[in-house]
Amino acid sequence: DAAKLLAASSRAFVRDLERRRAATLDHHHKKLAPRARARNSSLATTTVSQRFRASLSHLLAEIRDTAPHFIRCLKPNDLNAPDLFDRTRITEQLRYCGVLEAVRVARAGYPVRLPHADFVRR
Repeated sequence: DAAKLLAASSRAFVRDLERRRAATLDHHHKKLAPRARARNSSLATTTVSQRFRASLSHLLAEIRDTAPHFIRCLKPNDLNAPDLFDRTRITEQLRYCGVLEAVRVARAGYPVRLPHADFVRR
């Protein structure tokens, strides 16, 4: 251990440096609040990664236990005026919501609909 080697040095200057270093460390350790010491303990705290994993696990369990479905509302125009349909704005909204991609997937032949029995159960 380097601290023991410095403390056992034949040079008084080196021994004094080690004594001062040890005293400074002791002072800083005593100055730490008990809460801060507990925070540094690996047994007393959870890491950010552990909290993230637990949160993600909880979210996935919640999603598995439910049957989410969505209703997408589209804004026909930015002026909120009646009988005005902005085709470009609607297309942007459909693209942003992923509806156009779902249509492409369906046209490619992949199943995107619920089987009739699952629909009836809902």
